[in-house]
Amino acid sequence: MNIFFISRLFYKFGIKIPEGLLKEKIVGWCGNKSNERIIEYPLMLANLPLKKSRILDVGCRYNTLSIQMASLGHRVYGIDLFPYYQKHPNFLFRRGDILNPPFKKSFFDVVTAVSTVEHIGCHYYGDKKDEKGDIKAVESIYKLIKPGGCFMLTLPLGKAADAGWYRVYDIKRVKKILSKFRHVELSTFVLKEKYWQGVKVKEAEDQDSSQKVRAVVFAKAWR
Repeated sequence: MNIFFISRLFYKFGIKIPEGLLKEKIVGWCGNKSNERIIEYPLMLANLPLKKSRILDVGCRYNTLSIQMASLGHRVYGIDLFPYYQKHPNFLFRRGDILNPPFKKSFFDVVTAVSTVEHIGCHYYGDKKDEKGDIKAVESIYKLIKPGGCFMLTLPLGKAADAGWYRVYDIKRVKKILSKFRHVELSTFVLKEKYWQGVKVKEAEDQDSSQKVRAVVFAKAWR
């Protein structure tokens, strides 16, 4: 059973599980090897700087990436609209909105966002409805990164669509939200049967990710 199938079903019937530890456990239980996290986490970890860095993980609520990066010795901060229950000596969680972040400008060497930006402005996780919410979020993130630092994110890729509680991106919109960055590198992946594989952009953009995420793009953008 896949978390996206369940989330889509709940969304269709207007059912929302209250935010809290129970929902976190349900999300963890529903995840499986075909979930895109299987490719997203390794990509993030493989692209981290070799030197110990100050990192912000945006939308950390349901992931373990913050703790993984902290375990590698980085000084990691997390931000989310809802509480985060995991702990680590190298990790500091700040509950808040990335559109109005509680951090100084140019504070971070790296900012990460795993399957987060596509939800911002969709009015599903307690935020306000805003069609440009993703663009505004990336603009806010840009200001938090030191010159020479980078932003790493993953997004659902395919035929551009509004899936209600998330957006599906084509490469044109990916480049649009990252337009302020001086250099951007993209990698695309598709779910084939029950495994993920790197593919060319055209194949990834041809996927229908509006019901279930079948393609993702990993972007690394330098300020």
